[in-house]
Amino acid sequence: MSLVNKFRLINFVIIFSFLGAVLLSYKTNTGVFQKTNELANITKELDFLTSLKTTLTNLNLHLNNYIKDHSMQEKENILKNFQELEQLIVRTKDFKLDEDEMKMVSYLRENISRFAGYVNNIISKPEKTSYYYTLKEELFKKVSEDINKHWLEDIEKVSRVQAESKKTSERIFPAYIVLLLSLLIIAFTINRIISKRIIKPLKIVTDESTYLAGGDLDRRITIKTGDEIETLADNLNKMAEGLKEKIEALEHAVKKEQRVVRELAILNEFMGFISSEVEIDTILIRFAERSRDLLKAKYSALYMIEEGSGIRFYSTDKTLSRDLLDDFIFKNDALNTNIDLLQIKRDNNLQIKLNNESYLKNMILVPVGSTGDLKCILILFNKEGGFTQEDEDSIFSFSFQAFQTISLQYELARLATTDGLTGLYNHRMFQERLDEELIRAKRYKRKLFIMMIDIDHFKRFNDTYGHQTGDEVLKTVARLIKGNLRNIDFPARYGGEEFIIILPETECNDALMVGERLRKLVENYSFFVNENEKARITISVGISCYPGDSMDKTELIKMADEALYYAKKMGRNRVYLYGDIKKV
Repeated sequence: MSLVNKFRLINFVIIFSFLGAVLLSYKTNTGVFQKTNELANITKELDFLTSLKTTLTNLNLHLNNYIKDHSMQEKENILKNFQELEQLIVRTKDFKLDEDEMKMVSYLRENISRFAGYVNNIISKPEKTSYYYTLKEELFKKVSEDINKHWLEDIEKVSRVQAESKKTSERIFPAYIVLLLSLLIIAFTINRIISKRIIKPLKIVTDESTYLAGGDLDRRITIKTGDEIETLADNLNKMAEGLKEKIEALEHAVKKEQRVVRELAILNEFMGFISSEVEIDTILIRFAERSRDLLKAKYSALYMIEEGSGIRFYSTDKTLSRDLLDDFIFKNDALNTNIDLLQIKRDNNLQIKLNNESYLKNMILVPVGSTGDLKCILILFNKEGGFTQEDEDSIFSFSFQAFQTISLQYELARLATTDGLTGLYNHRMFQERLDEELIRAKRYKRKLFIMMIDIDHFKRFNDTYGHQTGDEVLKTVARLIKGNLRNIDFPARYGGEEFIIILPETECNDALMVGERLRKLVENYSFFVNENEKARITISVGISCYPGDSMDKTELIKMADEALYYAKKMGRNRVYLYGDIKKV
């Protein structure tokens, strides 16, 4: 065979092998691209389902609140949420849904006008709750059930696509083994028929391509021959670069999906915990723990801020005290400012010493608000490698969704235990707390006082100024009472214009001092009616003592009421102990 024919044969073999490698790379990259697109579409589906679930939950909550109090704010929230629902339905055109999900979306599209009519009817006639129950059954319940089902299906899709992606990646190595063998055959043939000028470059190509086929995609082939061998080397370099980019993109997508699945799993577990727990302190500690686990941090703490009730602090580690955080994290009275002005903060260069000789090295601070009066500041510390932008996105999404549910649970618990007008505990909670305090007082042989308070001439005040003004007086008196007691004292609204207070671990003189302090506060407070007109409000107070007056709960309440009656009999605006009036 002539040299020309041999070169022609060699050229044919090289061209054939090259085209095969390109085809193989194209096929492999196409498979990877398809799986990446499929994962991206599933991500959009999960995002859509999450947004739809959140929007429906918020719409249901605001409708329920509007039916109760008919506020303009709730009306605006309802319209805003319904507009978000309509926008979410329109967004489904931006990505591909499966057949079952399209049925759910089609159901929403076909009935959105009817649901809008129900919402408008509820806004205009909130007392007609039939529209709300129809919406609850046909929209909130039905669509939520579909969302939960599709959510599980999409999670299964993620697992399936990840498995398929892994199989696709596993096929790459055998493919390059085939390519390597082809190149070795070509090198062997060329070594026998051509000069040293061609053998050496091809040997370099063979050796370096072995590393590429083995997965070392950072290596590059450097050949300067000015012929097809150099072109082949350049193409292999480009193939390695392209393959590396595709693999990195796939790994990033898989890692991101795994992170999303983990975040959702933690969120779902926490939501389940909230639904079965009633103690807000336990819920908030669990919230701090799960937030810490989410970002794999070492410490976590949070400040819960409730309007009118001060600040509560929780920590997952006893060495992480409030004093420490107030001094080093919240300088210049940051906690006394509006939480809405705070932003997420990251600091990976801390050097704060703890009591146990360890240090706080980095932190991320997340302020979270809710639709109610409850807000919090969540702080995580000491993540290995520091906190990133992805951590910000993850913790903000998790904490926002989790805290909305916490706020709702807290509000429901508060409504069940407090008086709607004054914000004090209701009569039922007073009876339960008194049982507990009497058991505690008996066990530890301590005194306990019951203080009953009545607003003097309140019926006449209502007849003169109206019940709305009377309600404002009740709220003000309740605020004065609540703001001038110890944390262990228990104030409640007993009924009408009567209030009742449990004073545990107290002596007689102290109980009288508390009664006198409250009496003077009310007497000296400026109650304005009819704009500039000032009214004088006073209270009468009756006090009974356990065990001095009685050891029976019913008798203690009755004795406090008798002491109150005696204070009114003696001219009102007075404080009496039951034990003193028995001596008269």
